Amino acid sequence: GPSPPTAPPRPKLVVVIGSTGTGKSKLAVDLARGVAAAAASDSSSSSSVTVTPTPSAPTSTIPRPAEHGYVGGEVISADSMQVYIGNDISSATVTEEEMMGVPHHLVSVISPDRQLALEEFRAMAMRSISATQSRRTLPIVAGGTIAWVEALLFPGLLEPSSPSGPTLTAGAVGIGNGKKEAKGATEATEATATEAKEATEAEEATEAAEAAETPSATADAKADVAVPADLTQLEKGELYALLLRADPLMANKLHANDTRKVRRALQVFRDTGRPLSAELMRKKEKGAYSSTPFDVCVFWLSCDNEVLRQRLDSRIDRMVEQGLKQEVERLCETLISSSGQGAKGAESKNRGSAEGSSAKLERIFKEPIGLVQSIGFRQFERYLKSKYSGCLSRMDASQIDAKRNEELFRSGLETLKVATRRYAKRQIRWIKTRMLPFSQLQRPLFEMHQLDTTTKEKWQTDVLPKALAILRRFLAKKEHFQEDIKDRNADAQYSVGIVSSIGSWKKYRCEECNRTLNGKNEYEVHLKSRGHKKRRAKRRKRQRQQNRAETVRASRKAARILNAEGCKELNDDKGRSNG
Repeated sequence: GPSPPTAPPRPKLVVVIGSTGTGKSKLAVDLARGVAAAAASDSSSSSSVTVTPTPSAPTSTIPRPAEHGYVGGEVISADSMQVYIGNDISSATVTEEEMMGVPHHLVSVISPDRQLALEEFRAMAMRSISATQSRRTLPIVAGGTIAWVEALLFPGLLEPSSPSGPTLTAGAVGIGNGKKEAKGATEATEATATEAKEATEAEEATEAAEAAETPSATADAKADVAVPADLTQLEKGELYALLLRADPLMANKLHANDTRKVRRALQVFRDTGRPLSAELMRKKEKGAYSSTPFDVCVFWLSCDNEVLRQRLDSRIDRMVEQGLKQEVERLCETLISSSGQGAKGAESKNRGSAEGSSAKLERIFKEPIGLVQSIGFRQFERYLKSKYSGCLSRMDASQIDAKRNEELFRSGLETLKVATRRYAKRQIRWIKTRMLPFSQLQRPLFEMHQLDTTTKEKWQTDVLPKALAILRRFLAKKEHFQEDIKDRNADAQYSVGIVSSIGSWKKYRCEECNRTLNGKNEYEVHLKSRGHKKRRAKRRKRQRQQNRAETVRASRKAARILNAEGCKELNDDKGRSNG
């Protein structure tokens, strides 16, 4: 009989992930240059061509363009900090020199006072990927924001709508040929916004049909819990109390101080009529992680913890030399100038009174959106408030104590180093728990290769040759590549990511430190932390001191009683003898 129809091959996608400071941007550029070098070769004597050695790309072989159809590579950034305009230093944004002529997308395209929703990022990234493929170039996604990578690989995870609406700005078309593209920026932004809107409308139609077929108990919840249209007017305590009523399960997951995520969960409940936790459960049941629209090769760059710690600290020190302080000040001025415009629009853009700038700064950090949430800016809150309380321009800040400002800036630097190290740990944990398991299934959803970048000197002799060899095999393969996938279990079934443990979301209370922890893992990590152990040791020391003091008091009291009884007996004896 006739053979069953075969599905068309999925488009190939290369993904480079890893913690900050491991060389993701560098590898993405070198891979793109490797594909371009192979395509530019005039050799026709073999089915593969040799990549000419360069300062960052040693000799290797890539299949000829005729075999895989790619004439080069382009990089699509998946970095939630590099997407903003004006923070090139603090986010270690790849420079034009580092791009080495490789086109980059979604780098420095969003205004710092705008919030980029996950759905909007995916719409922009998918548009860049489609454009890249239409030019017969290989799309290479590089970045450490794993949630953004997940949005590309598993589109079923995205929420049904974007309550905040489009937040794209003119110029959101990325960087081409190492230079920011300006031509057609507005048209591209409008097209992207239209694409996102159409996708949202289609999803909402599907949701409505499903809701009609399967009435949910949560449908009545909206009548009982009224979520206001403007959530920015509520304090964090009020927001969390409202979430406890609207979506108790999600409230168990989120911390009361995480106002952005709490507000987002309330927006979903308000606009869809269903709790976000119920939506995530539905996605789990529908198999949001069951497939991906791409044939994916993931490069995971790792590094020794101590080496990475030193590397990150050194990079922040270099940022200061490159002008980090001046960049943070410029961004603060931009945010102050734009604060109050739009919906509230009561304040003038050039208002520079003490009351105006102080109030704006307070609101900027109280209701953080956009760049304010990123590592590299919010750590300098105390410094910026001290410097700009009472003035809008740096020219007017001369009367403020320069020595105190310098101390606050240095304190912010130390906070930044700690926050960066913690962020790197979170990135590694996300990769291990939300990406790696999919490459270890009996039928992996994608292939994943770990490359050690601890020793910089081995980049040209070890890291890059391995990466190019893996890329060569990936581009040449027709079946799903399964080599180098370790510890495969035929019976293993993985359910990872945020939807894996919805029913087990629970808060834990540490009375010792007066802290509330989200989840057993976070609680166990807290119990092993130096801060907790130090406070516990202090409490035990105080308890021992109190016990000793109580013992001394009791002994003294007993001695006084015995002494009093002894004196009484002595007096009685004297009385009897006198009588």
